[in-house]
Amino acid sequence: MRSVLGGISLVLVALGLVTAASLWISGIREMRRFNATPVPDEPTDPYEVIAMIACLDEELVIGATVQRLLSETNARVFVIDDASTDQTEAAVIAAAASIPGGSERVQVVRRFLPEARKGKGEALNYGYLDVCRYVRDSGLNPGRVIIVVMDADGRLSDGAVPKVCALFDDETIGGAQLGVRIRNSGSLLTRLQDFEFWGISAFAQVGRRGTRTVSLGGNGQFTRLSALLGLARLPWSFSLTEDLDLAISLLAKGWGLTTRPDAYVDQQGLTSLGRLIRQRTRWFQGHMSCCRRLPEIWAARHLGTASMLEVTCYLLTPFIMVLPWSLVFPIALIDSFERMTGTPPPLVPNSPAMSRLLVIAIIYFLSFTPMLIAAFAYRRRQPDVTRLFAFVLAHTLVLYNVVAFIATWKGLIRLLRGQTGWDKTVRLPEQPVLESM
Repeated sequence: MRSVLGGISLVLVALGLVTAASLWISGIREMRRFNATPVPDEPTDPYEVIAMIACLDEELVIGATVQRLLSETNARVFVIDDASTDQTEAAVIAAAASIPGGSERVQVVRRFLPEARKGKGEALNYGYLDVCRYVRDSGLNPGRVIIVVMDADGRLSDGAVPKVCALFDDETIGGAQLGVRIRNSGSLLTRLQDFEFWGISAFAQVGRRGTRTVSLGGNGQFTRLSALLGLARLPWSFSLTEDLDLAISLLAKGWGLTTRPDAYVDQQGLTSLGRLIRQRTRWFQGHMSCCRRLPEIWAARHLGTASMLEVTCYLLTPFIMVLPWSLVFPIALIDSFERMTGTPPPLVPNSPAMSRLLVIAIIYFLSFTPMLIAAFAYRRRQPDVTRLFAFVLAHTLVLYNVVAFIATWKGLIRLLRGQTGWDKTVRLPEQPVLESM
């Protein structure tokens, strides 16, 4: 039994190394390709940009988000108030009034109980109907309208909107997703979240530009309105990961999904480990539930083999990587410790000490090399990170992966039980942008 588990752990380690290597190779290739032939910073002709923000009790952060959008873009902003009980609406109105002409570009779409508070997807769909009415009444061309979905605490980087709109000059692009950064990265926990998002996930997303299968997220999500109108249903599902569901729908319809590495969206990180696990549980549960849609991907004839395999592997990651490794990980730790402290194999003839050091080196290489590469790549994108801190982050992230193990199992249990209810993410108070300048 022990040898069987050891073999499984080796297979999982090998699979993890191959996956990490393929992501890094793809990311480096696409980054070089982007730098060699960069996309223009502005589209050939302007697009009408409409931002949608679904809100439930977001008075602490929504004012700064609305101010930022109005002051730095020409976007029209639809705020969907999902039956808030705090001063969310008042904060939106005050933020709009603080920008010249801002009140004319902001619309609050109110929802009321019992129809409200049924998930972000339903709130977005409700606001989307108002957006469609505005586009129709204004005589706008849906192919020239870009919908930007933001979280209430989201902030786009300088020039992000025209940079992303330039991607849509390729008429086969239906959506784009920006990489995510964490604003309040002062603690180890929030720094690890920034490392995870900006140092690992964002780089992997860049690598997926080659297959045009970049996954959409709930913050910094850009879609072409005509692509949304071409779907057989309202764009966002009732899934816990309505963003991933939308990505699958667009891919199945033949649209390409992309990103660009020189723009991003930032948000608040979670400062509580318990809240982090709760958030990731929701994400993993939604991710696993999206696997039911794999037949749509397999039936999409326009998807190339590489694209189909990439999406399939991505959707199955919780089942083929995270869940199995969570079971084998403790056994692999014990086995590694015994190999380092017990009688070593005769790797170096007549030198047990050198053989033991070689065993330790091999185990260390297999365990930490991917994270070390990721950490030092993250350091290049984050100048305030020293070499020593990057080294610490790489080793801490191995333990941080336990969060994913716990969250995936909790998500699977909730999925099997049919549980779908969730409380909103807790926000930290922030000053409106203009008050903080």
